[in-house]
Amino acid sequence: MIMSLSPMALSIIVLFIHHLTSCYVQSFSARPLFTKNAVQPSCRCRHQPTHQSNLLQSSSTVLFSTKARGERGSGRHYDYSQIGDRGAIDPSICKLDSKEIHRLIRQRTNHRRSRDYSQADEILKELNENGIHVDDRRKEWRADGIKYFGKNGRVYFRFGDCQTIEDAAQLAFDNLDSISHSNLSAFWTTVSKLLPNSQRRQQGVVGSAHRLDQLQLTYQLDSIFSRTMENIGRYEMKDLTQTTLAFAKIANNVRKNHRRGGKSHDIEGSSCQILDNIFTDQKRDIFESTANAACPQLSQFDGRHLSNFAYAYALADVVPKVVFEDGSTLFGRIANESIPLLDTFTPQDFSNIVWAFTKAGGSGVSHPRFIREVGDAIVSMGDEDLLNGFNEQALSNILWSFAKSKVSHTHLFEKVAGTIVSSSTDLDRFKPQALANIVWAFAKAEVSHPRLFEKVAHAIISADNLDKFKTQELSNLLWAFAKSGIEQPHLFAKAAEVITTPGILDGCKPQSLSIVAWSYAKAEEHHPHLFENIAKAAQDMQCDFNAQAMANLLWAFAKAGHIDANLFLSLAPMATSL
Repeated sequence: MIMSLSPMALSIIVLFIHHLTSCYVQSFSARPLFTKNAVQPSCRCRHQPTHQSNLLQSSSTVLFSTKARGERGSGRHYDYSQIGDRGAIDPSICKLDSKEIHRLIRQRTNHRRSRDYSQADEILKELNENGIHVDDRRKEWRADGIKYFGKNGRVYFRFGDCQTIEDAAQLAFDNLDSISHSNLSAFWTTVSKLLPNSQRRQQGVVGSAHRLDQLQLTYQLDSIFSRTMENIGRYEMKDLTQTTLAFAKIANNVRKNHRRGGKSHDIEGSSCQILDNIFTDQKRDIFESTANAACPQLSQFDGRHLSNFAYAYALADVVPKVVFEDGSTLFGRIANESIPLLDTFTPQDFSNIVWAFTKAGGSGVSHPRFIREVGDAIVSMGDEDLLNGFNEQALSNILWSFAKSKVSHTHLFEKVAGTIVSSSTDLDRFKPQALANIVWAFAKAEVSHPRLFEKVAHAIISADNLDKFKTQELSNLLWAFAKSGIEQPHLFAKAAEVITTPGILDGCKPQSLSIVAWSYAKAEEHHPHLFENIAKAAQDMQCDFNAQAMANLLWAFAKAGHIDANLFLSLAPMATSL
């Protein structure tokens, strides 16, 4: 019978027996011969012929994937396996041989064990530049031109390795027939991260070759989007939430680009323009579909996914019209499902969900009882948990949300203020936006806490970093001190020095400009040079003032006794037309 076998079959059998013997001698813990993820499907090479010259090499490196050991005498094993379905190493991509790859991986492993992560990262960068991709979680590497690895018998794609939206789209499109829900979710998450850089990179890109490539990209992105929406009703909690959140980030980025007067829609066929078309023309339909998909399974969502799902809709500025069988809305159902789980919420969950409900409240969705329940849950936490568990952004977002939604919760404000004031921790870790939002929230909610305001003012003056504040953050900060009636002349003097710096008021919005003037007038802080600069800036943007901003500005100049004839003359026509 053996004589009837072909030479190729005999070679494979001999190789198989040799492999079994090697595995037995080396270790009883060697991998199973036929792992589910040993061979990775790839549309890129599906139709490429298999040459007999590399069949044995492929069999030894793919079918019989064994642990890659360090060289004898190294003293350590790093236990990384090579996988790949294009042969051992693709020479057109990787110029290193297997011995050199083993050496680099072993060195990197040793650096990681000694916690020299910077050197380990440098070696990983060198590996990636040479077409070698490493998965530390599975302890596998490959150098066959494919950037994804297997997971629990399924394929997952390393979209995080993609440097552009075009790369990610190509990878997803090539495998669209077999791609899983989690892979599609990962694709859209990657797109949401790459989009801002893509908008800057694609400005002014032209050329017939480029346009031809973009026609292909249009087809790819449309196909991937269609596949996603066709299957969205079958997505489970994790993938549905991640996809919805990625959609929201893309939609938000598109909206902000429009506000900035972005020209991505003028770049025909660019990834930015394609996504702009999708998430502008179909935004409501997209988020109505994800809401409908969530309806039957919201009761199975945990706290993190409930808060992220609500956050996605607020970020996208969409309040879905979908109504459940019991007559409740999406946000109503999220509130009902969240209340029993509030004791499991993390600080970030609290921040996300209360911010989301406050933003949705601006669109006519009001759930004050739920927001108050969130406040009660935060107050029930210990002081140490409150200070150490919440970062400055989460704290400021929560206070901002309560003040903005006009939900009274004095106990929450007092607890946060008391915790910050009594702590020996400096406010150095608080970013300008967080500091401005915290004092703004106290002033807006009309909760007086002079010691908190004194600590904030002292931290800002000591750090001497008012030049790091944006004009809106400065205006919110100054307004809070003026509105609360807390005198801080040194803070106002420092702020005046920054505001009168040439170029600082360029691009400042009329509302921020009028708030700064109002704050100095209200606090009775006399700084003529400041008002002169504000007057000049206001005249340049006179057509952009609305009635409230103009009224605040004129009142401030009158209250401060700073009469500027040119300013009043330039605003007079606008005032009479309102």
